Order: sequence, then structure tokens, then C-alpha cells
Amino acid sequence: MDEGVLYMTPHGSNDDWYWLYAAVKLRCLLATNDEMRDHIFELLGTNFFLKWKERHQVRYTFVKGNLKLQLPPPYSSVIQESEKGSWHVPILINNDESSQTWLCITRSTVVESCDKAKALENMETSENGHGLCWNDETLNSCNS
Repeated sequence: MDEGVLYMTPHGSNDDWYWLYAAVKLRCLLATNDEMRDHIFELLGTNFFLKWKERHQVRYTFVKGNLKLQLPPPYSSVIQESEKGSWHVPILINNDESSQTWLCITRSTVVESCDKAKALENMETSENGHGLCWNDETLNSCNS
């Protein structure tokens, strides 16, 4: 404790405030499986806190005695609209959260503004003509 490695919280206090302050102040990742549903976080604003949690929470498990960490994704896994009007929708396939797949929905004018050949190398086209991006590759190549 003298080296600032371990902090003791006062008996009866809500320890959530302490680790939240430390994580925000030090701009670090937070290793916890806590869902952080406590009523105190409603004070921070639901949308802001959920975005912060998604970007900073490291979940962990133990597999046969070995620690396994699930780091936060390098991007937000929510529906996004690009500056050029394309929509990017994260989809879950076979309940596998480790592999992110994106459904890319574009208007024909948006596709025309992209380098079609470059965008199509990384895209599979579904029956309705919309693109399916794997691991965000089409988003990067098309810049839509």
C-alpha cells in the first residue's frame, strides 16, 4: 500500500466510485467482469457511460487455470453512418463476439464515389445487393 499499488476503501463505502475514478484519471483499461449496473452510474448519463465502458472494460475468464483476457474492440460496435451516407451495422454470427462482422448498406451514389474494384475485393454481396464487410475491411478500402 505504501507504493500506491493497493488502495483500501473505507468500510461501508461504495467501492465503485474509487475504481471508476482511478480508471478515468489514469486513462487506463479496467479489468472487471462487473456489469456496472449500479444505480450510481445513471448519474453519469447512460449513453456516455456505456460508450466509456465498451472502450475501457477488459473482461476475463480462467480456462483450465490460465487467465484469458477479452480486450475491448478498437472501434465502437454500434450502428454507424459514414460522412458519405453509408450505414455500417455490426451483426453477430453464431454468438461469436470475437469476430466482428459488419453489414454495409450503401446507396448507389455512394458506391459510385468509391473505387468499386477495391471495395469489392473485400466484400461479399448478399441477395439484396448490399455488401457484407468482414472485419471492417470494406469500410477502410471504400472510405465511405
